[in-house]
Amino acid sequence: MRAMQTILTATAAVLAAPATAAADRAPDAPDFHQAHAVRGDVDRTTAASDATGPMSPVDLIHFGLDSVTLDAVDRVQIRAAAVWLASHPEHELVVEGHTDDAGPDTYNRWLAEQRAAAVGDFLLEAGVPADRLYVVAYGEDRPVSPSAATNRRVRIWARE
Repeated sequence: MRAMQTILTATAAVLAAPATAAADRAPDAPDFHQAHAVRGDVDRTTAASDATGPMSPVDLIHFGLDSVTLDAVDRVQIRAAAVWLASHPEHELVVEGHTDDAGPDTYNRWLAEQRAAAVGDFLLEAGVPADRLYVVAYGEDRPVSPSAATNRRVRIWARE
């Protein structure tokens, strides 16, 4: 009987909790939906990857600390990549999620996945066909700069 009460109490607590799916937020994670300011300290020309395919266009979407929020400038940039892809049917877009090295590796991998998914979802909304979109997360594994702000990025590039 006591076990049944525990289960019912736990179920009630889950049902009463805010409607945030576990996949949307890491346990005890900060608020990921804070707007981020455009940062002048970010080197927007840095877009390192081991990729060997065509690199045009290469777009970088930068994020604030612990953020997955796309601002208005990000959305314009992502829409431009979608328009570019529509006129280049021989290509597909690769979306790479990255983080800085602050925090544990598992958290950073998760955060990179959330960032890449945010950009990938927006590309889908902008009309990019799912079969021409490849989304991958590297976490902190591929830094491009000693600057943490530069490493908090999603890189979009085209390949044949």
